[in-house]
Amino acid sequence: MADIETKTPDTPAEKEPKKDDVKPKKDKKPSLGSRIAAWFRTTKAELKKIVWPPRKTVLRNTALVLVVMVALAAVIGLLDYVFSSAVVGLSMLF
Repeated sequence: MADIETKTPDTPAEKEPKKDDVKPKKDKKPSLGSRIAAWFRTTKAELKKIVWPPRKTVLRNTALVLVVMVALAAVIGLLDYVFSSAVVGLSMLF
């Protein structure tokens, strides 16, 4: 049993950082102007990767959205008129 070593986990030597553990300071980050320029360059590169739909498809989809929007506006307007007439009619009864 003499072979067993006992070690206390909270010795002061273990708490102090070693010289090898100290991290070197990071270099300064690039200036704001160069970071903004890099952002625009990467954005332009990403936009070139996009496969844009043909003009005809865009116009057809835009027209479809406008037609559906007008139709839904008409339905909502009609429902609003019907419900407001119902409320006015009920208010006249009481």
